[in-house]
Amino acid sequence: MNIPESWVGAKRSQGQPVESEPSASKKKKKRLVVEKKAEAKAEAKTEKKTEVKAETKKEKKAESIPIEPVESVFSLGAEEPAPCPEVTPEDLEGMPSQESGVYNELRCAIHESGSSGPAQTLSLDSVISRQPYIKMMQNLFGAYDESCFSQVPPVKIVTKAWEETHMREPHPDERPCSMGINCECMFIDPALPFTCVEFRLPNEPLPNEQQLCVLCLRKLTQSMFYDIVYQGNRFNGVIQSHGNICDQPGEYARQVMLSCPIGGPVHCMPLPIVSHQRNRYSVVLNNVGVKHLKQHRVAWEDFRSTPPGPIAVMRPGREPLDIHPLGCLSEADLPPRGGWVPGGGFQETFQESSQEVGSFCPEDPVLDAELARLHVLLHAGETRAQLLIDTRLLACWLATTAPGLYKSVPRESLVPHPSSAYHHKNLPDIGRFILQSLAHRDWKTNLIVNVICNSMPCLKRNRVAFLDKDAFAHPHATVLINILHGLLLGLYPSTAKRPAFRCRVRLAGELRALLCAPLRAQAEFLQGHLPLLKLSMMEYLWHACGTYLTTELDAISHVHGMATFMEICPNICDGFRQEGLQDSRWTWDSLSSVAATFVERCVRTCKFRMGRARADAEGHAFWALPWKPYPVRPPNTPHQEPLHTPGGQDPPCPYLTKPGQEALQTPQPPVSKWKRIAPSQSHLFEVAREMHVAQAPGVLWSVYSEFHPHLSVEDFHLIEHLHARCRVHPLPCNLAATQARMLLETYGQDHAQLASVSRVHLCLRCCNKPNADAISTKLRLCMHTGRLICVSCASHLPVVAVDLLGKVLVVQGVTYYLCPVCGGCKRWAFSGTEFTCVDCGHRPTPPPPRPTPRRCLHCSKTNGLERATLLFADFGVRVQVSLCSRHALPAHVSRFVRDVGDYCRAARACEAERAEARQCRGRRR
Repeated sequence: MNIPESWVGAKRSQGQPVESEPSASKKKKKRLVVEKKAEAKAEAKTEKKTEVKAETKKEKKAESIPIEPVESVFSLGAEEPAPCPEVTPEDLEGMPSQESGVYNELRCAIHESGSSGPAQTLSLDSVISRQPYIKMMQNLFGAYDESCFSQVPPVKIVTKAWEETHMREPHPDERPCSMGINCECMFIDPALPFTCVEFRLPNEPLPNEQQLCVLCLRKLTQSMFYDIVYQGNRFNGVIQSHGNICDQPGEYARQVMLSCPIGGPVHCMPLPIVSHQRNRYSVVLNNVGVKHLKQHRVAWEDFRSTPPGPIAVMRPGREPLDIHPLGCLSEADLPPRGGWVPGGGFQETFQESSQEVGSFCPEDPVLDAELARLHVLLHAGETRAQLLIDTRLLACWLATTAPGLYKSVPRESLVPHPSSAYHHKNLPDIGRFILQSLAHRDWKTNLIVNVICNSMPCLKRNRVAFLDKDAFAHPHATVLINILHGLLLGLYPSTAKRPAFRCRVRLAGELRALLCAPLRAQAEFLQGHLPLLKLSMMEYLWHACGTYLTTELDAISHVHGMATFMEICPNICDGFRQEGLQDSRWTWDSLSSVAATFVERCVRTCKFRMGRARADAEGHAFWALPWKPYPVRPPNTPHQEPLHTPGGQDPPCPYLTKPGQEALQTPQPPVSKWKRIAPSQSHLFEVAREMHVAQAPGVLWSVYSEFHPHLSVEDFHLIEHLHARCRVHPLPCNLAATQARMLLETYGQDHAQLASVSRVHLCLRCCNKPNADAISTKLRLCMHTGRLICVSCASHLPVVAVDLLGKVLVVQGVTYYLCPVCGGCKRWAFSGTEFTCVDCGHRPTPPPPRPTPRRCLHCSKTNGLERATLLFADFGVRVQVSLCSRHALPAHVSRFVRDVGDYCRAARACEAERAEARQCRGRRR
């Protein structure tokens, strides 16, 4: 790494020795002599000494504030505050802060060297290798100034077709992915590995540095997504390079998108992006032999119709349309089309398997002989014969339980195609539910998510109770029953113990009957055998995370005990099959009791090793640990003094944590726990507006304690709490420009409406109330002070106005954004189309038109009407005709009227009689 001339330094003290020129040491000595003379002169001036110390103290305190690149609503729309120390990002430019992990060490290394020579090469391996990538990304993102939207990098919207053009091998004039042999395309198909081409955004020039491919970008974005949403790590910038479009024809489906959940940091990932799952891709060769990827089960059309391909025998068709299988069986998984060649074919193995004939299906000798030959091939090492054996399980079950029905059904209907047999790739794909269980907080509203949370033994949310029986009566119950096949039949590739053939036949038949039963019967079965369901979900999670869900595996591996779970889960499940499924006299209750024993054994093993590891770590000496714990500031101590370890060594970096310390526990909420502010402490709202937002706890006290001596440490904690409850984050510059353009198109002529449409008002007291509507809608204008006052709390505190154009507002964990279509302040609803949809989904629909009042067919009179039902013979429908008392037919005539033609003739005759009667009355007069 070449250090510029302004960064003069040498190698770190713990690395190789310093290399510097002779002129550098001479300049260093001269500078030390000058500094000593300056100190002597300063000591001589005793009168100015106290003033210099006071100013230096204030500057040091101001420099210690880590300014957050977010705005506080307490400083928006308010009057000029009282005189206070102004601390701005410009004042702190170039100063090391508590969050600058890498840069702080670099500058310390440079200043320690004191070299002023030309640019030199500095070895940074020892520094960077000790820094978690999360802290390095935070330092990079913290350089953006939120006051200028053009400095926030744009997040472009990329279509599905553009991404698919970059899912291929690079051409000779193109650069490959910067990950090289670690590119994700190397792991999609082991038979056809390749390195993908680097991804370039549309209308972007060729970057100087090598970029990642589409799949590696998705994986990196998803990893940082878990770090932010689940682990509570804070990023001040955007973690995605581009976004995708969902819920539109020709684009991606919402079910496969990775979107920021409700209450999450929308400013870090404002647009949805496709989640990474290896089983959604396959490698194909085009006409010229270039490898490229083909995406499966991600399009919008895939979730609007029946899944293509044959329906597996364990998926009878009632399963929801948004659930697809894990994958499709390839040619390598299926048996050869023409059968096995001589030496391993059916005819050659018939004599060897003659002693086994009659032990598989005595009711059908032909089927029994086929099964015997297939078992011989299986014992000889041909694993693909297991597919053909599994296709005949239901036929054996039907021949045993219903011989008459078995003889009447054609043989071709009893043996399905091998591609739809019992196989681990035909299990349902619930990867999006695993993502939801890890990152979202609505694990009690979905049946599959609830079962997944109960099946991860070392997570805190494992204590979430199962849903009731009514919640199990859901179409997703079929998905859970299909997952039972993987455990009971031993379908996973690493299975060492499979049930006996008779047990497999009975399991396949009874599970098939359960799949065809009503939902209420399925719910009762699942509710009565929860340990069996839990163990089957454990093995499914072990297989899916280890094979397809790499980012989820990395996330849960940081939890204490989950690494142990990933090691012992196959042995636990094999032990269950060995103990409970080798005897054909098993019952569902006995299987459930055995499963409960093995689940408890798995949980106890993981938690015992977890506790043992912690006890061993605490029992070792301080110097014997591979890491040194950094002392933590007590919660009531406002300021932390610099720490020094014995021997004069530098203290360890505060961001170096224990192995696995950034563990997946309960998701950290974006705001702290609610603290009640008494009415006597209402002055804290005014004081909070005068202070800048500090990221580290206790910093406000160290800076503002001299200017507010009447405030206690607890008051400063409450002010920090108020700052954390209301935040304003900027959006990428292209999204802000899109909002402005669409609002100008809508309100271009109405300047007053355009100026006020993007502003929302916040009541500071309502923001501090739990479960209160922070966005004030009931306001009144005080004629004496000219301020808006909230009617809900009737507080004297002014209402703060926030401009949402190009920003998102987070109040009490609820995110608000400005809809560019209707111009309203809306809550983040986790739809994935908040910034990409051209039509406003929450636009109020016009009220239905009022029904037209009934009127007379002849004179349009509305009162005193009579209804007559007639047949309209031309269209074959019945119509109702409303008639007033004057034009209604007499009772002796209306009983003979059946259709419209009869009514017209009768009405014409009645009208003629009435006209003749009027003429007769006129003649008499």
